[in-house]
Amino acid sequence: MKQFIFFVSGMSCAMCENHINDVIRRTCDVYSVKSSRKKNETVVNANTLDVKAIIIALSELGYEAKLIKESDYEKKSIFQRIGGLKKR
Repeated sequence: MKQFIFFVSGMSCAMCENHINDVIRRTCDVYSVKSSRKKNETVVNANTLDVKAIIIALSELGYEAKLIKESDYEKKSIFQRIGGLKKR
């Protein structure tokens, strides 16, 4: 799985974040998507992603978007996140 981070300008409220997330979900098959108006950023986790389709879909809504980072992503279980179980 890959993680794609987009710079998205024009978000001003939680409704903008939700709107962007919904458009991305409708545009591509994604595992997860989360937008932050404070960071001007949208993080998408997916196996494959049509970056151009997302940028076009967001620009049609009035947002300016560009891909700033693409990297491998591995979902961690709750135990991996907290350091695993301790043996007694």
